[in-house]
Amino acid sequence: MTQDPQLDTRLTKALEAPPTVTIPAEFAARIAASIPAPSPLTRVLTPLRRRRPSATWIATTLATTALLAALCILAPHTHATLTTWLSLTRTRL
Repeated sequence: MTQDPQLDTRLTKALEAPPTVTIPAEFAARIAASIPAPSPLTRVLTPLRRRRPSATWIATTLATTALLAALCILAPHTHATLTTWLSLTRTRL
Protein backbone atom coordinates (compact mmCIF):
# COMPACT_ATOMS: atom_id res chain seq x y z
CA MET A 1 0.00 0.00 0.00
CA THR A 2 1.05 3.52 -0.63
CA GLN A 3 1.20 6.44 1.74
CA ASP A 4 -1.75 8.15 0.06
CA PRO A 5 -5.13 6.61 1.00
CA GLN A 6 -6.89 8.44 -1.84
CA LEU A 7 -4.50 6.92 -4.35
CA ASP A 8 -5.25 3.46 -2.94
CA THR A 9 -8.98 4.08 -3.26
CA ARG A 10 -8.66 5.30 -6.83
CA LEU A 11 -6.45 2.31 -7.74
CA THR A 12 -8.90 -0.12 -6.19
CA LYS A 13 -11.84 1.45 -8.04
CA ALA A 14 -9.92 1.42 -11.33
CA LEU A 15 -8.94 -2.21 -10.94
CA GLU A 16 -12.42 -3.37 -9.89
CA ALA A 17 -14.26 -1.51 -12.66
CA PRO A 18 -15.14 -3.73 -15.65
CA PRO A 19 -13.53 -2.69 -18.91
CA THR A 20 -15.71 -1.12 -21.55
CA VAL A 21 -15.67 -3.17 -24.73
CA THR A 22 -16.84 -1.66 -27.97
CA ILE A 23 -17.15 -3.62 -31.19
CA PRO A 24 -17.65 -1.63 -34.37
CA ALA A 25 -20.91 -2.29 -36.20
CA GLU A 26 -19.16 -3.23 -39.45
CA PHE A 27 -16.73 -5.64 -37.76
CA ALA A 28 -18.54 -8.85 -38.78
CA ALA A 29 -18.97 -7.61 -42.34
CA ARG A 30 -15.25 -6.81 -42.60
CA ILE A 31 -14.26 -10.25 -41.33
CA ALA A 32 -16.71 -12.02 -43.64
CA ALA A 33 -15.44 -10.00 -46.60
CA SER A 34 -11.81 -10.87 -45.83
CA ILE A 35 -12.43 -14.64 -46.01
CA PRO A 36 -12.12 -15.98 -49.56
CA ALA A 37 -15.16 -17.77 -50.91
CA PRO A 38 -14.67 -21.53 -51.32
CA SER A 39 -14.56 -22.73 -54.90
CA PRO A 40 -17.06 -25.37 -56.07
CA LEU A 41 -14.17 -27.79 -56.68
CA THR A 42 -13.05 -27.46 -53.06
CA ARG A 43 -16.52 -28.45 -51.85
CA VAL A 44 -16.47 -31.54 -54.06
CA LEU A 45 -12.95 -32.66 -53.15
CA THR A 46 -13.13 -32.04 -49.40
CA PRO A 47 -14.76 -35.42 -48.53
CA LEU A 48 -12.21 -37.22 -50.72
CA ARG A 49 -9.23 -36.08 -48.68
CA ARG A 50 -7.75 -38.90 -46.67
CA ARG A 51 -6.25 -38.60 -43.26
CA ARG A 52 -3.37 -40.72 -42.06
CA PRO A 53 -4.84 -43.56 -39.97
CA SER A 54 -3.93 -43.44 -36.31
CA ALA A 55 -1.92 -46.15 -34.58
CA THR A 56 -4.96 -47.11 -32.51
CA TRP A 57 -7.07 -47.67 -35.60
CA ILE A 58 -4.32 -49.78 -37.21
CA ALA A 59 -3.86 -51.89 -34.07
CA THR A 60 -7.60 -52.44 -33.71
CA THR A 61 -7.95 -53.46 -37.34
CA LEU A 62 -5.03 -55.89 -37.12
CA ALA A 63 -6.29 -57.45 -33.88
CA THR A 64 -9.81 -57.85 -35.25
CA THR A 65 -8.49 -59.44 -38.44
CA ALA A 66 -6.28 -61.84 -36.45
CA LEU A 67 -9.15 -62.86 -34.18
CA LEU A 68 -11.48 -63.40 -37.12
CA ALA A 69 -8.87 -65.52 -38.90
CA ALA A 70 -8.25 -67.58 -35.75
CA LEU A 71 -11.99 -68.10 -35.32
CA CYS A 72 -12.41 -69.28 -38.91
CA ILE A 73 -9.38 -71.57 -38.74
CA LEU A 74 -10.01 -73.08 -35.30
CA ALA A 75 -13.81 -73.35 -35.34
CA PRO A 76 -14.00 -76.56 -37.43
CA HIS A 77 -11.65 -78.33 -34.99
CA THR A 78 -13.81 -77.84 -31.89
CA HIS A 79 -16.32 -80.62 -32.62
CA ALA A 80 -18.95 -78.73 -30.66
CA THR A 81 -22.50 -79.92 -31.08
CA LEU A 82 -25.82 -78.66 -29.90
CA THR A 83 -25.81 -81.09 -26.97
CA THR A 84 -22.42 -79.74 -25.86
CA TRP A 85 -23.79 -76.21 -25.72
CA LEU A 86 -26.97 -77.34 -23.98
CA SER A 87 -24.99 -79.19 -21.34
CA LEU A 88 -23.00 -76.05 -20.66
CA THR A 89 -26.16 -74.06 -20.05
CA ARG A 90 -27.57 -76.68 -17.65
CA THR A 91 -24.53 -76.88 -15.37
CA ARG A 92 -24.86 -75.15 -12.06
CA LEU A 93 -22.03 -73.53 -10.19
